[in-house]
Amino acid sequence: MVNTVQLPCDVRYYTKPGDKDPVLTLKKGTAVVVDLPEDEGVGIRCWPDYQKGWRYDVPFPLDGSTEDAAERQMYYVRTEDLVKVAEVFMDANWRYFKGDFLTKHAAAKRLVLSIDVSLYQDGCFCSPDL
Repeated sequence: MVNTVQLPCDVRYYTKPGDKDPVLTLKKGTAVVVDLPEDEGVGIRCWPDYQKGWRYDVPFPLDGSTEDAAERQMYYVRTEDLVKVAEVFMDANWRYFKGDFLTKHAAAKRLVLSIDVSLYQDGCFCSPDL
C-alpha cells in the first residue's frame, strides 16, 4: 500500500472551529504519510466535532519525520480538506478498495468519517457530518 501522498490542497489547522487564521498550514504539494487503520485521530482518520464540516485531528506526519503522533498537538481541520487528501490516497491505493465502494469520492469520504460511523453504530454520538 502507498502511504506517502502529496497534498492536493493546503490543509489548514485551527485552534477552534471557525477561527479566521490557522495555527498550522501544510502546503499543497507537501509529502505526508497516511497510515491506516491503526492511527485513529491522526491524519485522515480523525474525530468528529459538534459542528458540521470540522474534525479534531493530529496533523499528517511529514514524509521522513520521526516525530511520534502522541507527542503532537491536536487541532481542528475542515472535513472537506481531509476528503481531498483521502481521494489522493484512494487514487494511489484504489486496487485495495475498489471492490468496497462505487466511487473513489465515496470511499474517501467514508474513510474520513469512519470514526463517526463507529461512534454512531455504538450509540455514542451522531456526528453532524453523517
